Formats: sequence, C-alpha cells, structure tokens
Amino acid sequence: MLASSARSVLRRCTRREGAQAVCGARSFASGGEEKMTIETPVPFKGHNIDPPSQFVETSKSEIIDMFTTAYMMRRLEIAADVLYKGKFIRGFCHLYDGQEAVCVGMEAALTKEDAIVTSYRDHCIHIGRGGTPLEVMAELMGRVDGAAKG
Repeated sequence: MLASSARSVLRRCTRREGAQAVCGARSFASGGEEKMTIETPVPFKGHNIDPPSQFVETSKSEIIDMFTTAYMMRRLEIAADVLYKGKFIRGFCHLYDGQEAVCVGMEAALTKEDAIVTSYRDHCIHIGRGGTPLEVMAELMGRVDGAAKG
C-alpha cells in the first residue's frame, strides 16, 4: 500500500513538465510575458555595501515557473519521506521540504555554468540544476537510473 502510493506520486512528478504539472489545463490571463515591478515591503540593509533595490522586475510566467518548480520539489520531498518511512530508502534521508524557495530563487540568479557546492540536503539542488525527479528518487533508492548511478 505504502509503496504503491509513493510510486503513484513519483509517476505524477516524472510524467508531467512545466506549468501543466501543477495547474492541469488551467489557462492564465494573457500578458504572461508583460513585465511588472514588485516592491519589497521592508528595505534591505547592507553591511559595508550598498543594499539591493527594493524593486524587482518580473513577469507572470516567471512567477508561475518558479512556483511550479518549487511545488514539484515539495512533492518529490514528500514522496521521498513516504519511501524513507516505508524503509524503501536505506540509510539517512535528509529532506529539503520547506526550503524549496531557496533553491528556486538561487537558480533564478545563477546560470547553468555557475558551480554550486551542496551539503547533504541536495535533492532539490539537482532538480534546479536540470536533473529529473526520476534521477533523484532512483539515487535515493540505490538504483542504476540515479544521478550517480545508485
């Protein structure tokens, strides 16, 4: 029972891509590429440097893409938690749930050529760098399809 529910969550995460994975067939208002400016409510403070601007330029599509990625990361971590508790993942499983926005925001500021040094909570970092949920889950379970081949 536990394994089949974890399998179904993983299947849903790996089959779908993009905004359709989260939102189904929902369509959003037009103007997704139209730029908008958002003001942060509290100004940043800088120590020995000038603080960044309180104004951020973005678009609806960028926000939806960030949310979609963070949501998929959260679903993956929940599935990993289920598998760990069901003893399908051996050893330690340090989860990243609750920290998805860190990875998504970091990836928005970096390029794919930038190097990242991770710690032991790196499942979502692999996805942010272009990996797949299948690679993460297979690696956690020691399978050959994993990011480091199990």
